[in-house]
Amino acid sequence: MNILNIITKEVKQNFRNKRTLAIMILFPVILIVILGTAFSKSMSNDIKLGEIKVLYTVQGEGNIGETFKELQKELKDYNVGFKETENIERAKSSVQDSNYSCYLLIDENNKDIKIYKNNRYYLGASFVEGILNTFVQRYNVINEIKEKNPGVLEEVAKGSEKKYTRVQSLNEKKEPRAIDYYGVTMTTLIILYSAFTGAYGMIGEKNRKTEARIIAAPITKKEIFMGKTLGTLVVTIFQISIVIIFSKYVIGVNWGNNIGMLLLVIGSEIIMAVSMGIGVAFLTKTEAAMSGILNFLIPITVFLGGGYVPLEEFNSEILNTISNFSPVRWVNSSILNIVFRNNYEKVIPAITINLVIAVIFLITASTLFRREEA
Repeated sequence: MNILNIITKEVKQNFRNKRTLAIMILFPVILIVILGTAFSKSMSNDIKLGEIKVLYTVQGEGNIGETFKELQKELKDYNVGFKETENIERAKSSVQDSNYSCYLLIDENNKDIKIYKNNRYYLGASFVEGILNTFVQRYNVINEIKEKNPGVLEEVAKGSEKKYTRVQSLNEKKEPRAIDYYGVTMTTLIILYSAFTGAYGMIGEKNRKTEARIIAAPITKKEIFMGKTLGTLVVTIFQISIVIIFSKYVIGVNWGNNIGMLLLVIGSEIIMAVSMGIGVAFLTKTEAAMSGILNFLIPITVFLGGGYVPLEEFNSEILNTISNFSPVRWVNSSILNIVFRNNYEKVIPAITINLVIAVIFLITASTLFRREEA
């Protein structure tokens, strides 16, 4: 009961501060609109991808290799450069080292094509993958026609307008628009700033000279700590829910269909951010020091998470490696993969990283709180 009363008190106290409440809701919405509009052209499907360097190996002899040569000629206009190699392992290493966008291993014997992509050249590699999918479909159709009705092959080769195939994708890959990208990244940015809500929830009692009265009340420190933490989480969840709902139904941000999985990832970041703020508040003791540390940590973490601009734009392997230490990078990547790739492989790592960070800060804060004198 005491915990519930403290939660209610924290929620009411935060809702009375209408200025802060409005900033936490309106600030990300305004940023989504401004950045989504400003970068709408540069992140559209019509952007120039620059030079796309592709390595490839053809194993065995057959029709795929010969047909693939024709594809290379067609892609010259798109600034796609192909280089053949016989060393498969070295080719994979070159892609891994970011020397090439991707590597194609064409196996004539098994009629199989494998593609190895470098995430730094995400757009270029995805472009090649899309073209390759079309190439494979066309090759398969020609082979099928060759078996069923060889007489029309010449007509197909001349580019007949007759429709021989109808493609209907059940899991079509989409690319995020600028409004989608910044809808995600500005939401995760404002979540990180909720660390201030958690920090002021703890340090605010000292500023208002009410800490002694709360501790003197018939309430344990454990109940105070849990009540304040849960109260801050409730307030933050409310704020972020409004941002997501508004951005989805008013601005038109694509949040995908699997809302449940998205909420798990976003919820874990909220817990991490609030816990970080509480932990920093107890570690620093003063509002100035607390504010200084958070204002230093948050922009760096957001930048390394690709919050302000996609890190691929910098074309830096060192920066890409360092960014793996940013929990926001994992959250952003996880959400974008869920929405636009139907890929959930980064969900568990993102949630785990957030919760581990949260536990570390909460244990630290709880230990320091119990040591404080009444």
